[in-house]
Amino acid sequence: MIERIQDATHHVYMSFWIMVPTIYVFRDGEHRNKEDRLDYIIKKKADEGVKFYFLLWDETNLLMNNMSKMNKQFLEGLSPNIKYVITIL
Repeated sequence: MIERIQDATHHVYMSFWIMVPTIYVFRDGEHRNKEDRLDYIIKKKADEGVKFYFLLWDETNLLMNNMSKMNKQFLEGLSPNIKYVITIL
């Protein structure tokens, strides 16, 4: 997935039930750099002009909170090239 994001030149479409945008996708033992986080990689590509579209399922709060509304605010705040849709299916 990360290789596809890094290679993107126009659009990236992603769908999640639960998304953790601050997850470290690259790890080097004990060393973790912010450049290795998913949100940093997405922001970098969005700043290059790649448009991101996210689809995340809205939580029901009956089982668990998947933080969809918080993630929407966080990700859309990274770049105007990031659009986030929350849906109930």
